[in-house]
Amino acid sequence: MWPAKLGLFCLRVFTGLLFVDAIYYKLWVTRVEGLGLSLFEAFEHFVEHDYEPMIRHAVANPPHVFGHPMVWYGVFLENVMLPGAVPAFAGPAILVFELLLGISLVLGIGVRLSASLGALLMLAFGLAKNLYFLTITGTNWLLFFVLLFFALAGAGRVWGLDARLQHRWPAWIS
Repeated sequence: MWPAKLGLFCLRVFTGLLFVDAIYYKLWVTRVEGLGLSLFEAFEHFVEHDYEPMIRHAVANPPHVFGHPMVWYGVFLENVMLPGAVPAFAGPAILVFELLLGISLVLGIGVRLSASLGALLMLAFGLAKNLYFLTITGTNWLLFFVLLFFALAGAGRVWGLDARLQHRWPAWIS
């Protein structure tokens, strides 16, 4: 039984470190390598150069599922996710959530809740980027399925803090 637990533990921690590394790259490397930005300016840089172009591209080119365009998804993104439709904190909020998701996976705390929300985020990114499932650039779909697996399997209970808190918290959190 312990090889399966070890595999689940390693996959959970590795996935968490992927999210932490993504935040490190998006914020810290952007600040240090040539741009010399403050943390707030790095958030703004992410929104202007990564987040907004992705959302605007998805609005202009809605994703296709089985050959049919999902026009409603483009309308949703335009009215809900673009700055101006909501306060301009949507992009930085995604960065903060990705960091919290990575920490949650590494420590194994609140994994069912955070992995479920993270799977929804990866689903939204996969649709917004109009990616297909089995492509090199389709890592959002791979992360979607891995996070969904973590949520269903209760991966935080395997050598994580959820194992200690499972009697104190509701099952849908840990």
